[in-house]
Amino acid sequence: MRHARPLAETSVVSIFVNPTQFAPGEDFDDYPRTFDADLERCAEADVDLVFAPAVPTMYPSGLVDTVTVDPGPLGAILEGAARPTDFRGVLTVVSSCWASSGQTSPCSARRTTRQHLDPADGARWLSASRSSDAPRSGRPTVSR
Repeated sequence: MRHARPLAETSVVSIFVNPTQFAPGEDFDDYPRTFDADLERCAEADVDLVFAPAVPTMYPSGLVDTVTVDPGPLGAILEGAARPTDFRGVLTVVSSCWASSGQTSPCSARRTTRQHLDPADGARWLSASRSSDAPRSGRPTVSR
């Protein structure tokens, strides 16, 4: 977030635990949710807007009838080899957030190499109205 602040006039952060990244039987219900701490970090980083939707906001047709983004062969490597639904879920939610936000320069937290490369590119591929030369940036996720 601190990296993104000087890159754009407005900084927007999304906070969302995305159920489409989890396969049946995975740890979605137990996944940590630290909303208050996340908001504090956003305030410390001078974030302009926090988008923290509920699941029905992101998936108004429900999870079963949701249109998803197929990652193709990239979805079967790295984490995708062990969690085949993860990358499809990442691309689906990132493309939705990207399209809804009106932002022009994605800057994503990077927990893994795949997360750095693909969501920003996937969002760009899915948004023909965006400039293909829009700057993209990622930084490692820092936990306290």
